[in-house]
Amino acid sequence: TFTLLFFGTMFYGKGFDILVKATEYIDDSIELIVAGDPKTINYDYSLKKLLKNPKIHFFGKFINDGDVSKYFSASDLVVLPYRKIVEYGSSGVFLLSMLHRKPVLCPNITPFKEIINKYKVGSCFEVENAFSLAETATNMKMNYNNIIKSARFNDYKNSIPDWSEYSKLIIG
Repeated sequence: TFTLLFFGTMFYGKGFDILVKATEYIDDSIELIVAGDPKTINYDYSLKKLLKNPKIHFFGKFINDGDVSKYFSASDLVVLPYRKIVEYGSSGVFLLSMLHRKPVLCPNITPFKEIINKYKVGSCFEVENAFSLAETATNMKMNYNNIIKSARFNDYKNSIPDWSEYSKLIIG
């Protein structure tokens, strides 16, 4: 079984509902782990569809720091089904994916598409399109070994400035 991971908050901008819709188009050889606190849902969304879906393993709770690696280790890739409103934003889950050497499935918005293209750490789908997300997940499953071989996780990680560089910019 090929396993996708949705990790973290379920805010509207994170596109959690888009991902659940995408599972309707994904074949049965792909499963989804959802690890996050449903109390973070900040829009009208019912978990009934999710709870009845045999492709989804739901861990509906706050994930403490000690358990984070368990979820990343159990997955093949991490899905960030973000909406367009997240464009030009950042993602802690994206960084966690890189630290755990897990490819990401992201929308084709900035900065994610540029990072994916430069460092080959995953693939992009058409933003807010559940069918495109499902299709891209299937393609990633079929090409997984090549994605892992060409991914430059360390190069991306090394490109991130550390706090000392930021403090030099602020303090002078």
